[in-house]
Amino acid sequence: MLERFEPAHAAKVKSHFANLCQLALADAFVTKDELEYLNKLCSNFNLDKEDFDYIMDNAYSIPFYAPKTSMERLEQIYDLVRMVLIDDIIDERKVLLCVEVAEKLGFKAHVVGDLIKALVNVSEETGEDTLPEDDLQLILKEG
Repeated sequence: MLERFEPAHAAKVKSHFANLCQLALADAFVTKDELEYLNKLCSNFNLDKEDFDYIMDNAYSIPFYAPKTSMERLEQIYDLVRMVLIDDIIDERKVLLCVEVAEKLGFKAHVVGDLIKALVNVSEETGEDTLPEDDLQLILKEG
């Protein structure tokens, strides 16, 4: 399980993944697209099924842990905003939760809306679901 990580790293991963799980659970229905995205991120974070199940089952009780570096905070808010958009439905509960986490990460609330607009625009223009890193950095500098 997560014991294979250093304590600070495990806390950061659990916290971030719990925030993502909370977003998926916010509308009381986890979609296939949300599950696929969570599973992809599990792989990226080196989490196994036991970790996934534990965090999903305890998403609301896992303490928030703010990453130390601005790059890690950037990656987290980006993952969260992508989760908001993953099922092509912008649910107000998910946006509000994302704003709450963004503020805990040190971002201004409007950064969530800016990222949503940018991701929707890039999707409409290119069919891609990711932002180029330069665009992402620009949005966050303006925020």
